[in-house]
Amino acid sequence: MGIIGLVKFAATFAFALPVALYGVNRVVAGHTTGWAFVAIAVLMLAAERYITTPFDLPERAAEEAAGAVTDDDED
Repeated sequence: MGIIGLVKFAATFAFALPVALYGVNRVVAGHTTGWAFVAIAVLMLAAERYITTPFDLPERAAEEAAGAVTDDDED
């Protein structure tokens, strides 16, 4: 995961965190529907990490181009 992917994951995490916290609050209050909110937050993070969308293709191309330009050899 490059810098662009990390920023995208952080943005998704920022949106998923309140959903997860609301779910935890509902579970602690005794409502079983809170588990659904926790599951939604987990699915948000999993979808960002593992599902490729058409918007991800330019990001991957940019990361490959940057990898081709930079030198990883430690001589």
